Amino acid sequence: MSRQVLSSEKIIAQAITLITADQTPTFSNIARALGTRSQALYSYYPNQDALRAAVFLHGVTELTEVLKTELFGLSGRVAILRFAQVCRTLGLKNIRLTRFILTTPRHLQEGTATTAVVALNDLLMRLCAVYSTDQADQIVIARTLRNLIVGEVINVGAGWFHNTAVPASTSFDRMIAQYLDMLGN
Repeated sequence: MSRQVLSSEKIIAQAITLITADQTPTFSNIARALGTRSQALYSYYPNQDALRAAVFLHGVTELTEVLKTELFGLSGRVAILRFAQVCRTLGLKNIRLTRFILTTPRHLQEGTATTAVVALNDLLMRLCAVYSTDQADQIVIARTLRNLIVGEVINVGAGWFHNTAVPASTSFDRMIAQYLDMLGN
């Protein structure tokens, strides 16, 4: 095997490539694809769980950064609709990676990953504050929006929504809009 210069970024990128190809991102599979030995990856990640947490962190951080850019200058209803559309689009862009991220166990989301999740949640909570000043209401609004987004991504990604009378993206936008209409403002 040729000597390979490794980095955390290369390892995560290769893990994502394997996930996208519906392959398991084990140390052996990643090392083989990178032209090195699996033992070399232990310098970067002590175990498979640490690697999974790093992929999770990468995905959540990437989503948050895209959302910050896409939402810049927007507020209220328009911002929430854009938030939902961006999450849907990115989630469906790589459905296998999305499933991997969504099924990452909570205990692996500790540490820096928690910070990324909190940043994403804070962004959504600030958007929900337009509809209520009550924190409990904001939490319920945010949970409902997340459920609509995740449900859409999972269902469309699995091929459930294929009726051409109402395209999936149209029904998604309408569901979000109808929910926001129920809230007022």
